[in-house]
Amino acid sequence: MKSLIVTGGANGLGRSIAQSASDAGYRVGIIDVNIDALEDAASSIQNTVPLIASVTSSDEIAAALDKFGTIPDFWGLITRA
Repeated sequence: MKSLIVTGGANGLGRSIAQSASDAGYRVGIIDVNIDALEDAASSIQNTVPLIASVTSSDEIAAALDKFGTIPDFWGLITRA
């Protein structure tokens, strides 16, 4: 399964991208700072991993990537935040 990460993926265009990627069979890491929206997106979109982080914090991004784990067949990063 290909993997993709979407920043700002809990709402709007980012969420639509995450949904489309999941529908196409991707494992999707959704990075966002809005915890409620992130949990909602992760519960309604299959094959997602919710990752709470601000793209302005390298420590938070590093922790989020650790949570996402080894990224087999990494396809891309889409930045919406």
